[in-house]
Amino acid sequence: RYAIPLTGSRAALSRAIGFVNFDIAAEDDRQHTAAQAKSDAAQALQRCDASTAHAWDANRTAAPTAWKDIPNDRAVQACATARELNGNIPRIVYQLGRAYDKTENPAALKLMRLAAWELEYPAAFYHLGTLHQDGLYTAKDAQKARRAFLEGASYEHYPSMYALVKRITNRQKPTANKRPRSICCLNPRINSTPTRLITLAQFCSTAKS
Repeated sequence: RYAIPLTGSRAALSRAIGFVNFDIAAEDDRQHTAAQAKSDAAQALQRCDASTAHAWDANRTAAPTAWKDIPNDRAVQACATARELNGNIPRIVYQLGRAYDKTENPAALKLMRLAAWELEYPAAFYHLGTLHQDGLYTAKDAQKARRAFLEGASYEHYPSMYALVKRITNRQKPTANKRPRSICCLNPRINSTPTRLITLAQFCSTAKS
């Protein structure tokens, strides 16, 4: 039928089919790799959340872990991996900072600064404020602590509000006839439950120095 025979056309067709099959296989591999990476990233988030979520973090996605129960190096590894696979998610940066602080690693300060001032994560302001207040990994700085607590309180983060009131209380002197309005904030029986602490913080946040 052809004036010039298509020499080698069968071989060329076979090669073309081979290329198509290769492309299909390669695309399948890419999709599988992407799905696996997504699954690994999600599992890393879950492990970090499960080991370091804070009870007073309104954005936590797992049951809270008490400070004494944070599994030290395992928590650091979980949250470091979660950050590596997911990037600077504010919650994860904060929780990695919390894990580093539990292991007394100075990197906690840098991470809390990042989570607070750059990523604007409410719970991070309180933790950062306590580091400045107590002089952990840095010199004590009451003004930096106050600034962090104020910023946290602006997000209605109750521990930050409570910390501000404690600072007010520490500067006040009870008289024979009247105690400072915010002295109630130091009563351990009153702030023993989350519900009471919320009510207390709301009340004391209006206290005057």
